[in-house]
Amino acid sequence: EGWYHATVNLGDTGAIARRTEEFTPGSSRELGGRAIKAVMSQRHDAAVSLAEQAQEIDPKEGDHAINMGHALDGAGRRSEAKAAFQRAVELMPRNPGSYLTLGKLLNEMGEYGAAGGSLSRGRGLVSAAGEDNPLAQALKDELSKSRKARAEQKAQRQGGEL
Repeated sequence: EGWYHATVNLGDTGAIARRTEEFTPGSSRELGGRAIKAVMSQRHDAAVSLAEQAQEIDPKEGDHAINMGHALDGAGRRSEAKAAFQRAVELMPRNPGSYLTLGKLLNEMGEYGAAGGSLSRGRGLVSAAGEDNPLAQALKDELSKSRKARAEQKAQRQGGEL
């Protein structure tokens, strides 16, 4: 449970696979799933507690950092959410979704330069996926928002200096 795997077939192959729908109660994956459900039902304190428990069990799992970020953001703890999303990027540097999540929060916080950097890195990871890829499109849209807001912010500062 929770282990990533890959299979390489070097010739004709047949296989039967089974995957359980539920994770082992008390495992980091199960706690992480419960944290997501708590965020979705706006039970943010419970979500933070569950995400903390998942991270204690498996501190190097980036998905737990993302869950923690969503829980903290929902609880109004934005600076801590930002740190959690930054940790997710550190743990999963080749996962474009971690850059999207961080970039969206940075946009919401008005940190458009940092948001643009994060979103550009994520966009670079999915550029080969094509524009019809939903993740590529979300990164493109959020990056566009960031650039527009940053330009508006810059124009306001320059207008105030005149």
